[in-house]
Amino acid sequence: MAADDSPAGARRRLRLALRKAREVAGLTQGDVGDALHWSLSKVQRIESGDVTISVTDLAALLRLLEVTDADQVDRMTNDARLARKRGWWDRAPYRDYLTPALSKVVQYELTASEIRVFQFAVFPGLLQDEKYADAIFTVVEHASAEVRRTKLEIRMRRKEGVWGREEPPRYLVILDEFLLERSFSDPSVAVRQFEVLLTLIRQRPEVIVRLLPKEQARFLLLGAFSIYSFGDEEDAALYREFSITDEIVHDTVEVGKYRLRFEQMWELCLSPAATMDVVEAQYAHFRALLSRRG
Repeated sequence: MAADDSPAGARRRLRLALRKAREVAGLTQGDVGDALHWSLSKVQRIESGDVTISVTDLAALLRLLEVTDADQVDRMTNDARLARKRGWWDRAPYRDYLTPALSKVVQYELTASEIRVFQFAVFPGLLQDEKYADAIFTVVEHASAEVRRTKLEIRMRRKEGVWGREEPPRYLVILDEFLLERSFSDPSVAVRQFEVLLTLIRQRPEVIVRLLPKEQARFLLLGAFSIYSFGDEEDAALYREFSITDEIVHDTVEVGKYRLRFEQMWELCLSPAATMDVVEAQYAHFRALLSRRG
């Protein structure tokens, strides 16, 4: 999928363009709401990308902001239409198992130029083997067979969408060193997961995985997160995962804080070569366990 084909990408571009136009016009969000008889929350939700804007409302807003350049109006109008389109993630049964934030993540994965990921509990979804993902859904989430099947389809479609891109994103991953040592009830699942991880690292130069040393455990307090970049620092999104909830953050200050933390961790991580040594050692460990089980 090209960037212009993503509803989330169109919504993101449109919200940035509208905020910039409002600021150029010297108006506050309250001024816009008063002039158009909209609630302040409606203006805020449009600019945050939480809701789409109709072409009719967009036309009224552009008149108020005195946006008259024909090419700019056409681009913004096209983005307003595209933002309301639906993708496979909006269709049943998938939409029932995607949070609003994760639905955006699916689309961001298809258009981001760079993705930065920090994980300490499980391997990131785009690096997961199918059996490993199924084990997570079974053991951690206690999901039924039907739910597991649907979630696995979503997981695999996401992987295919990213690694099937003509130009895949630069994918930078920080994993907690302890993650590699966690036990698996079935060594064959561990072996397959490590094979998938090693294959991606070896065959895809855009994938760089580094381990955060055990003594840097203080960073775990940040929680798992991903940063999706689309060309410049302002055009980025932060995805935060909590125990039972998740969220997308567009605020440039907040995104910047997490980008800084990622860079700090990156500097403290084992080098890519040293990381590969540890990963290969753990792979050999699980292969030995599997062999002993015979």
